[in-house]
Amino acid sequence: MDSKTIRYNNTRILVDQVGGVSNFANKINKGQSQTSQFAGTTPIKGIGNKVAREIEDAFGKPHGWLDVPHEDNENFENSSISPNDELQTLISTLKDLDSKGKISPKLIIALKAIINLSN
Repeated sequence: MDSKTIRYNNTRILVDQVGGVSNFANKINKGQSQTSQFAGTTPIKGIGNKVAREIEDAFGKPHGWLDVPHEDNENFENSSISPNDELQTLISTLKDLDSKGKISPKLIIALKAIINLSN
C-alpha cells in the first residue's frame, strides 16, 4: 500500500470517528469543500505533509500517525489501539463539538442512553 493510500485510509478512520466530512472539516479548521477533496469518498487530491500534521494535531495523534496503517473501527477489538486512547479521542471530540455549540440536548440524551446500555 502506498503512502497516499495509507494517509487516506487513516483519514477516513478519523472522518468516521467524528461523524462525517463536515465534522472532520470543523475539527481541522478547514472548509468542507477543501476537506472533501482529500477526505471525501472520492478524493481528487492527496494529503500533503503540512495537512497531515495539522490533522494529527487536531486529533491529538502523534507525529507520523497518518503515515502508518491502522485498524479501522470494525476491527477495534483486535487492534493495537487501546480502549483508553479511543476514549480520549471521543472525549476530545465531544469537548470540541460542545465548545462550538454543536451538542444538542437530544444528543446528550442519546449518549446517556448508549452509556446506560453498557451498565
